Amino acid sequence: MKHFLSGRVVLVTGAGHGLGRELACQAASAGATVGMVAASPLALADTMESVWNAGGPVFAFPADLRDAHQVASLTCRVPARMGHPDILINTPACPLPPNANEGHSIDEWVRVVERNLVAVADLTFAFLPHLLDQSWGRVLNIGASTTRNTAAPAGLNAHLTSLAGLQAHTLALAAELDGTGVTVNVCRPPAPNQPAHHDSADAPPPQGPSPTGSLRGPQHPPRGAMLRTHAASIITRLDSAETGAIWNFENAYGVSPDYR
Repeated sequence: MKHFLSGRVVLVTGAGHGLGRELACQAASAGATVGMVAASPLALADTMESVWNAGGPVFAFPADLRDAHQVASLTCRVPARMGHPDILINTPACPLPPNANEGHSIDEWVRVVERNLVAVADLTFAFLPHLLDQSWGRVLNIGASTTRNTAAPAGLNAHLTSLAGLQAHTLALAAELDGTGVTVNVCRPPAPNQPAHHDSADAPPPQGPSPTGSLRGPQHPPRGAMLRTHAASIITRLDSAETGAIWNFENAYGVSPDYR
């Protein structure tokens, strides 16, 4: 049976590592043409090999999405090389600054917001006319599970502020596009201190309750396997016509059915 992604064009930002890389691989294995965006050319080259082995064709677009000029260039380069994206997956990939009270300037704080929120909106608005013209499209923004908790971990001020704004942008845009055939959703994988972001790809995650209250235990696979499971669940769910939804990760086995 033909996969719904077969022949589609998928653009993944933050594809140089982690969940972004796995999403690119899963899309390629399903028969999509995949474009990957990341600030590091070296990380992109590594990802490109993995995606090519998964299925290809694949295109790499090195770009620092904190730079408005590079974002503008990207909106021209992507359609010229691989066609207009049918699916846009935005993953946060900005280095996190330390706590705001440790002498860092507001400019550094703003750059994180520009990367995780402003650049996402910019890319989405640039590619939106094509999606509306064909009456079909998918926009998925990757947020953070900590945006639904009152106790956020220290050191992520700019990052979590930008992702809370990203969630609001997602839900508002979904309401504006309702009935057009273009869906807009946000997915919230575990926070950086939860199992899917464990430091070692092979080491088991810690046991017991997580700081955010989610359960974790010996049934959880290593980080690499967990990322692949999450990515597969996300790709499958993109076939749905649901819009304005929040997909939460509650465990190691993909998106929780109770996602709202």
